[in-house]
Amino acid sequence: MRYFMIERLGDQRKFDEYVVVTKDPSGLKLKTFYLSRGRRVGEFYPDDATIQLQDDCPGLVLTSFLANTQGLLIFDTRCKEVVEEACRGQEIEYLPFTLLDHGGDLLSKDYWIVNPIGTFDCVDRSRSDISYLDDDPSKDVLSVRTFAFKKERMADAPHLFRVPEQRNCYFMDETLGRALVRLEPTNLFITEIDVT
Repeated sequence: MRYFMIERLGDQRKFDEYVVVTKDPSGLKLKTFYLSRGRRVGEFYPDDATIQLQDDCPGLVLTSFLANTQGLLIFDTRCKEVVEEACRGQEIEYLPFTLLDHGGDLLSKDYWIVNPIGTFDCVDRSRSDISYLDDDPSKDVLSVRTFAFKKERMADAPHLFRVPEQRNCYFMDETLGRALVRLEPTNLFITEIDVT
């Protein structure tokens, strides 16, 4: 089985054309942090959540996957339904929101924040390129430039998951990847992860 990281910034060459989300959903206040950490927000999530586009990213072209700087996984309904079908039994929140244009007018009601809950511990730290606090591997992870996974851990891997080292990164297996690719989604870019 092959595994892939979903690139949250999508096609960076099209930032002036494609929609790029640079703001959190309205109404969550400090709980928005939960979304990028894999914690449940359902009980706090407003029924009328909105995300308004900001002037620093002028694009208005809607894509299957919305690039964002907020550590979120945002799919249109078609892709969300494929994820939901493939990931039955997994603990994942599917949170709808209304997308507003730069002036606050309705742009779309067709998007979902997909929030896999928790993490899956599979990173091979010795083969990944990781920066640690004070350059000490026993301390906190500051960032991960490249990931590698331990093959012996992957037999239990879910179809869609996060890892403890970088919770705002999202990974999927080949099964989910193939199901999404069949839709020919726009702006969905993935990077294969080394597994040995």
